[in-house]
Amino acid sequence: MQTIQTKLNLVFRNEDFIFKDRFVFHEEYEPDIIYHRDSELEEIANFLRSICGKNARNLDISGPTGTGKTLTVRKILHEFGKRIEIEQNIKCVYINCVDFDNKIKIMRRIASKLSNNGRIGRGIDDYLNVIDKNLDEIDGLVVILDEVDKVLKKDGDGVLYSLANRGKISIINISNVGAWRKYITDQRVLSRLSANPLLFHPYTENELYDILMQRAKLGLREGTYSKKTIREIAREIAFSSGDMRKALDMLKQAAEFAQKNNKVSIDAEALEYVKQRQEIESIVDYVRNLPPPKQILLGIIYEFNKNGEEPTLDEIRDRYNSLAKKSRYFKPLLADSIRVYLSELSTYEFIKSKPGKGRGRGKGREPSTYKLLMDMDIFENEIYDKLRG
Repeated sequence: MQTIQTKLNLVFRNEDFIFKDRFVFHEEYEPDIIYHRDSELEEIANFLRSICGKNARNLDISGPTGTGKTLTVRKILHEFGKRIEIEQNIKCVYINCVDFDNKIKIMRRIASKLSNNGRIGRGIDDYLNVIDKNLDEIDGLVVILDEVDKVLKKDGDGVLYSLANRGKISIINISNVGAWRKYITDQRVLSRLSANPLLFHPYTENELYDILMQRAKLGLREGTYSKKTIREIAREIAFSSGDMRKALDMLKQAAEFAQKNNKVSIDAEALEYVKQRQEIESIVDYVRNLPPPKQILLGIIYEFNKNGEEPTLDEIRDRYNSLAKKSRYFKPLLADSIRVYLSELSTYEFIKSKPGKGRGRGKGREPSTYKLLMDMDIFENEIYDKLRG
């Protein structure tokens, strides 16, 4: 346990008294040892070693978020990329398709890397000419498309066709979506992309415990955490998702809570706080992935509730269709369609329907009203502002 004297000394030296190195918890951090991915590391290494000359091959890496796909590939590239280039005369180019989300951006990136950031021209034809010229001088090129489904959904499969159509280019596709190939519509691309699948499984509790202990020793000061704390976080995340990123983020949030509240270590209160945050974030993620009409309906109900009103179906429909008339992205809906959406949101327990007063279904009965079940502050800060944007 860290003593209060040690903590006070760090405070007066204007240093973190919980954290030793915050970057250890960042997703860009690459540890010296990657735990529990030995077979995956070996398979990727064997794949890269098997490429020679015109023997272009492809590898499909898939698995849920936070299972170490990107980390494992980057580890191989950082440790052996230069060796592959020298010994096999093969270059590797890593591309994150979230940042480079269309064919032009990707080809420009590849051309720039192959030419060592030299002059590459200004259009797709120029970029392809640079790529072809450099391919004549090397024995192969490996292009890693991380989150490949992003570019396929946004820009189609033209980029894969252009890459697969060049004999010396091997492709490593990485995706959180196991069935990402459904976004490929060109049969010529599918025929050229015969690939070896490599599936990354969610981490188990014991695996997460090992990873968290590794990062805690590197990123937190001695005495600020316990094995029990690490075990609780590992158990929590293993049960919900097996997502390493969520586990690391949970540990980081617990440490930040302890630091902010002037605690000498991560205690039960800090753990309870991050557990509640995890629950909130899971709800927020779920809402953000709802179809746009349902998100808009939640926002409308929130606006009424914020003003102390519980809207009826007709009021919600009128507000929705008024917004739809001003938008290019969604269309007006009939009351029956909105009723179905509201029923589904009620099933998710995001909203509650309150029956109107009166008997039967005639004119004497008041219409049902709707109320948001989520915490109003959480909805406003975590969801509503982003929906408006």
